[in-house]
Amino acid sequence: MHVLVTGGGGFLGTYIVKALLRNNHFVSSLSRHHYPHLTELDVHQIQCDLSNADDLQKIDLSTYDAVIHTAALAGVWGDSKTYEKINYLGTINLVKKAKESGVKYFIYTSSPSVVFGKDDLAHADESTSYPGKYLTDYARTKAMAEKEILAASDDNFQAIALRPHLIWGPGDPHLIPRILEKAKAGKLKQVG
Repeated sequence: MHVLVTGGGGFLGTYIVKALLRNNHFVSSLSRHHYPHLTELDVHQIQCDLSNADDLQKIDLSTYDAVIHTAALAGVWGDSKTYEKINYLGTINLVKKAKESGVKYFIYTSSPSVVFGKDDLAHADESTSYPGKYLTDYARTKAMAEKEILAASDDNFQAIALRPHLIWGPGDPHLIPRILEKAKAGKLKQVG
């Protein structure tokens, strides 16, 4: 298959790119930046800002069978307009372009936070409803995008939203380094 991975140079995206290559798929990465480690893997890189629809229109997606969309602005603090631009508008632009181009499969990396409001969740699954209010713009904009993606799904454009909870492992630039930093500074809190 020909697969486009958005955010292919990021932590999750790189693992997906490597897995696809191991399984002999043709892989391209679409990101705002160029990544030397993808060049070493001989991965075709496309630089584009997904929130710029005109920029995205210059890219031919008609040769791709699938898009795996991992690119996002994560975190709990920041400007709400920036979250909307990257997580919602960028995703909607990509879905529209992919569907127009005849891409058959669209896999969206969502978040469990799309169904979290203020109450604890137990045994949550895909039937869990979206909350009325979100605690962060990240969760709100990921939910907005997820709803649009799932609504766009049909027989010719099969879309799915995956909600992985906490992605970490070798090469993790976020969770483990922060825990180690806090531990070295004597600021790591242990509950219980």
